[in-house]
Amino acid sequence: MLGPTTFGISPELDLPLGSEIRLADDVELLTPETLLGGSPPRFLRLSPPGAAALVELRGGHVTSRPAAALARRLTDTGLAEVRPLAPPPRLTLTVVVPVRDRPRELDRCLRSVGRSHPVMVVDDGSDDAAAVAAVCAEHEAELVRRNGSGGPAAARNTALHRVESDLVAFVDSDCRVPEGWIDRLLGHFADPLVVAVAPRIVAGRRGGPRSALDMGTRPATVIPGGPVPYVPTAALVARRGPLGTGFDTSLRYGEDVDLV
Repeated sequence: MLGPTTFGISPELDLPLGSEIRLADDVELLTPETLLGGSPPRFLRLSPPGAAALVELRGGHVTSRPAAALARRLTDTGLAEVRPLAPPPRLTLTVVVPVRDRPRELDRCLRSVGRSHPVMVVDDGSDDAAAVAAVCAEHEAELVRRNGSGGPAAARNTALHRVESDLVAFVDSDCRVPEGWIDRLLGHFADPLVVAVAPRIVAGRRGGPRSALDMGTRPATVIPGGPVPYVPTAALVARRGPLGTGFDTSLRYGEDVDLV
């Protein structure tokens, strides 16, 4: 099983200096040394140095090691959310779009993705391969064709075995992404313990039914039993290395929940 130590990173690493955190909306500061809240709910009593570190965190950015350690503890337990830093320099990224037919949806998707980053489309055995190829050519996206359909997991794994960038941004072919969405997420990767970051998924029509993939308005660390127990790969930016061999191809559905 892969973990931080596999990549030479200590799992006890503090939150980077310069980080900014915000206590979650449901957290109550009972006294200067005690907090109540989080998901699942918990009671946290701080030592005097911890209480001083909390004053620092509530006043702005992480500037000391005690505050960095407390910030990690608060965000890991759902008591606080972290604001992204400036993105690390020289990170490379490839956008990966799995598709099977649906050239019209693919055209809309690639139009929204743009050309700021290399784009790889994996055709998972489309019946009309020529139509998919024409859309990719129009948008100057690299096309990889699979002879048979193995499902989204197999299509994404095909890309993972080919890309060499530091990060991979998965986008489903029926999704449209807002301009600059990747740039707004990249700052989270200044924290070496962050493996993946996802935006909120909303319905295409305003006032329409809420998307089944909508995890809500509250930013949160993904933890089982927390307010965001998983995120879908309809749109997801992740470090390529920690993804390992990728998705479980035996799962036709839910392979993204399994991976996360």
